[in-house]
Amino acid sequence: MKQLALSVLTLPATSRLFHPFVRSRATILTLHRFADPERQTPGHPAGMLDLQLAALRRGGYHLMGLNTLMQQLVAGVPLHPRSVVFTVDDGYGDFARMAAPVFARYDCPVTVFLTTGYLDRECWFWWDQVEYVIFAGPGAAELELDGVTWSGSWSGSAAAQAVAGDLVERLKQIPDHQKQVVIARLSEHLDVPIPATVPAQYAPMTWDEVRSLHHQGVAFGPHTVNHPVLSRTLDRQSDFELRQSWQRLSAEIASPAPVFCYPNGTLDAFGSREMATLHSMGLLGAVTIAHDHASLATIRDGGPDARFLIPRFPCPESRAGLIQIVSGMEFVKSRIRRWSGVR
Repeated sequence: MKQLALSVLTLPATSRLFHPFVRSRATILTLHRFADPERQTPGHPAGMLDLQLAALRRGGYHLMGLNTLMQQLVAGVPLHPRSVVFTVDDGYGDFARMAAPVFARYDCPVTVFLTTGYLDRECWFWWDQVEYVIFAGPGAAELELDGVTWSGSWSGSAAAQAVAGDLVERLKQIPDHQKQVVIARLSEHLDVPIPATVPAQYAPMTWDEVRSLHHQGVAFGPHTVNHPVLSRTLDRQSDFELRQSWQRLSAEIASPAPVFCYPNGTLDAFGSREMATLHSMGLLGAVTIAHDHASLATIRDGGPDARFLIPRFPCPESRAGLIQIVSGMEFVKSRIRRWSGVR
């Protein structure tokens, strides 16, 4: 019944009723991976992305680039009604293969945030290492995790994915150097060596692909060097992750987007230290995962750090879910929940 109601409410005729609520607000959406059937890797289906972009074009939404939106927000320029911005985090190779052609087909601007050490093949993502080890392991593990014993058992890919996801969420809460030690212990405990070279299913784009896509209109912004949770790092590492990622990206392409993307993106994943560094670097702003719309009021009422706290929504894996966010329906629901005290 709930899905049926959502389907009706997100039809063009009914979703228009919510448009006035986001007339002066922009929706920024974020994606990460894109499903690649040939390589059997998970992610947002390219076919669904095609359907979603087609629906936005039919619905008269204004698809714009993040850099343009940020310039308007900072300058106080009124936003185009029903503006929608797409971003993609991390730099996985499946963006170039599966998603970039779809964005190009609909002439839809997109900004990809790159983890530069990952593209340099100097590291691969720590959560992928956890997944790799658990999927290859014997089916049970037990570790000391920040003074608490963590254990997990699994049989089959779904259970392994759930265990890996649980451990990843727990690892986000501990200091970065401890996290690396725990992953090494997990590898040793399960007798699954972590490859020095990133396995094909987790591989990044190449810098050649980045330059080619940049020439075709795709924007690229910095996303640290190694993708730690910045609030779990020491001052020196935090400074390095921000400054070096921007310098490395600037060395590869002529005009990178001067907008930073915080790893993990939640408001506890970074702090005033990171915002001060970004300000000193002269960047235009930074994006989070705060599940809200961006507006001129975001900048006007948020103080000097507001441009480094720009909210985004995770992009749903359905047409109806997307329309719920961009049409203004989600805005209305969130305000009702806030006023009623429902969380």
